[in-house]
Amino acid sequence: SSDRTTLQCPSELYDPEVPMLLALMNQDSFPDEFYMQPNLLLSLRKVGLQSTLSWDTVLECARSIEYEATRGNDAALSAKARGSELLLFLDMHVETFFPEFTDKSKTSRTGRLFRKMNAALFEDTEKKSLEK
Repeated sequence: SSDRTTLQCPSELYDPEVPMLLALMNQDSFPDEFYMQPNLLLSLRKVGLQSTLSWDTVLECARSIEYEATRGNDAALSAKARGSELLLFLDMHVETFFPEFTDKSKTSRTGRLFRKMNAALFEDTEKKSLEK
């Protein structure tokens, strides 16, 4: 944002055109609005703007969500949405973060593990039963 006082390398920032990153990361994890023009984002990508998360960043994101969940009702709702997005991200990238789950003999038992966790933790089962 324009009130930032420190410069960051593009490799320390994330691509704002990746919707899942927008849902997971804090606003200060993205380039300043001035740099969010298509031609400037292209240049930033060429010099290291990140489009996915590392394991350390996934853990940092999970800690941030946990902290946010304890900050009150509005923050808890935001944390719930971000937690759901994080589980979906992990589900989509299970081969990267959990290669042991990609073993063909284990796939049938562990397939879509994080999607199942997401449903168990965040879906409103009472609301779903009323919709039926």
